[in-house]
Amino acid sequence: MLNSLEFAFRMDEERATGQIVGEYHHLVADKLRGNKKVDKLKSFFLKSLIIPKDKDRSLSLAKRTGKVDYKRDPERYFSYYLLHSLLVGVKSSFSLGFLLPG
Repeated sequence: MLNSLEFAFRMDEERATGQIVGEYHHLVADKLRGNKKVDKLKSFFLKSLIIPKDKDRSLSLAKRTGKVDYKRDPERYFSYYLLHSLLVGVKSSFSLGFLLPG
């Protein structure tokens, strides 16, 4: 359940910069295989080390905040640029987010 997602970033022709603050609880993050079965080992690491199940107001603001810093690829559509700017911010809000793909 996503309780809130606040973001403020500036986008220009070259780069998006800013921050994103998220608050959620009871997140289920499963890594799927190609045949749509759950990869139990990777899901365990996602749930226990990389992505916390709960990230609510009990955590400090610094632990719920991610930095947006994304260089634009002019060959891609604007919607791709916008979405990936948001995802970079979400990924950086996790302490081990650098382990996530993309």
